Amino acid sequence: MLRRALPSAHVLTAVVFVPTPPLLVPELVGCAAEQTQALRDACLSAVGTLAEVSNSWVAIGAYGTDLELGPDARGSWSSFGADVAVSLGPNAHTAADPALPLPALVAGWLRAEVAPQAAIGLRLYARDTPLARCVELGRLLGEDPQNHALLVLGDGCTTLTEKAPGALDERAATVQDEIDHGLSTIDRSAIVGLDPTLCSELGVSGRVPWQVAVSAVGDGWRARSLYCGAPFGVGYQVATWVR
Repeated sequence: MLRRALPSAHVLTAVVFVPTPPLLVPELVGCAAEQTQALRDACLSAVGTLAEVSNSWVAIGAYGTDLELGPDARGSWSSFGADVAVSLGPNAHTAADPALPLPALVAGWLRAEVAPQAAIGLRLYARDTPLARCVELGRLLGEDPQNHALLVLGDGCTTLTEKAPGALDERAATVQDEIDHGLSTIDRSAIVGLDPTLCSELGVSGRVPWQVAVSAVGDGWRARSLYCGAPFGVGYQVATWVR
């Protein structure tokens, strides 16, 4: 059962959901940048909501294991084809990590584009984190008085078309509809109800961070969907939740 996690002293004000495709970075897609402009613009606009709230953001995503990275973390998109440097904070001085996880690269790139002065604390959770643990992690996030702005990184199904990275899976459309509905309307039951095994089979990378995020908010929020689509057979949703 999902616990409500919004006590009266809660200060979490804005939650933003973005996907993690490398195609967001124009240098990586070259002449195809125009084809991804709508998604890029939506992500930049959504992250602008966080910048209006705070210069200190918490970002969450999924990874092979639990991992925390601070504003000193630096990396590059070089392994994806372009040596575009990124960092999670404005004063990062550590050596660039050539294996910085994809959610960190996306978070760092968005930060630099929208709010270069912002600093991000990134928390990556294991992809197989069970629901009960997600709920507890979300509750703790929601009750932390230092958390005002939350950036949530994750993709939907990668199996929506024949040419999708995971090829076509007939089950994906229904699951993606549930994801899109849940994120665009703050239907917490839809997100909590996502099946971990099925999501794994359909290539959904956002299941864990989404379940954490919905467990960090309570009542009194409004949602806005800025982008919903699957241009390359992968489900992308960009949404803002504001209290």
